[in-house]
Amino acid sequence: MKKKIIFTPGPQTTKGNIKRQSIFHRSVESQEIVKKTKEVLCKEFGSKEVLIAQTSASELINIFSLSLKNKVTKNNKIAVIDTGNWSENIVRILESNKFIVNKIDKSIFDKSKTELENFIASLEETLVFGLLNETSTGCIYDYKNIYKEIKKQNKYLFIDAVSYPIFYRKENNLNQECDFLLMSSAKSFHSNPGFSFLGYSKSFEEYDIFENNYYFSLHLMHKFSKINQLPHTYFTNNLQVVCEDIEFTLNNKDKITKKINVLKDKFIEEMSKLGFLVNNKKDIINSNLIVLICPQKIKASELISFMYKNNIFVGGDQANLNSIRVCINYHNNISDVKILINSTKNLK
Repeated sequence: MKKKIIFTPGPQTTKGNIKRQSIFHRSVESQEIVKKTKEVLCKEFGSKEVLIAQTSASELINIFSLSLKNKVTKNNKIAVIDTGNWSENIVRILESNKFIVNKIDKSIFDKSKTELENFIASLEETLVFGLLNETSTGCIYDYKNIYKEIKKQNKYLFIDAVSYPIFYRKENNLNQECDFLLMSSAKSFHSNPGFSFLGYSKSFEEYDIFENNYYFSLHLMHKFSKINQLPHTYFTNNLQVVCEDIEFTLNNKDKITKKINVLKDKFIEEMSKLGFLVNNKKDIINSNLIVLICPQKIKASELISFMYKNNIFVGGDQANLNSIRVCINYHNNISDVKILINSTKNLK
């Protein structure tokens, strides 16, 4: 079988394939794996508590929003900072649940302290959603100043950090810069897909904003989380591999970034010669995701289709830039990068 070369945030695994006896999902061994995974994530991100869900990140946003009390969404209103395609995904989820969404322009990141203070005070909404890394454009955003004002005014910030390259950040503590922090096994941690993680800056019980209003709510998930279980049957061996990949990623940041930087620099250098432009040039030093705008003579859709036929997988254009999204991961090597470059050259 011809090798499949993946240049996307997932799925892949750092530690290898699952080659072990199945673990019963209600066993003590399974509970220890859940417990360890939560402890590793809490320590790294400064979370008081972490919920593990066998769902996609989008589905966990859906569950989160449906679990909210009416008082936190005054007149059913929630704010979302508009950074691009994936903030629009959050908007679609919220609107499908009958919320009225106030889209905040991304110019909020450029406001002064006084301007931020006045702007947050003027918001009718109590809950604000934002993306740390907008995958469609490759842009990374800093929420520290925004959260200071949100917290000061007793409002809440939910950050989607699913595609954020955490290994480029020496000290994460991201959950100290928001109330709720969303991550995923495949994209955040170079691992298998299938699990999402929701970090809380304080314990679930300390938040008086959730209600147990339907079956598969956050309340049900936390009921099982207290005993280090998940509500339903799942493949514990997969979570074990994910836990190993998380530990590897967090314990080898320098090793991972050093390897990725060599490949990334070579790739950008060669693609620039072919007329491609880096859209997220401002943030590329701290990212493994490269959003490349194609030269006029090349249609991104045709290039991507050509690559797929040759078992090379990159991300499609999600920002109407005539772009491709290339995520260089730890499992990639110089041979992979050269094949990607040569494939681009061979497009007729």
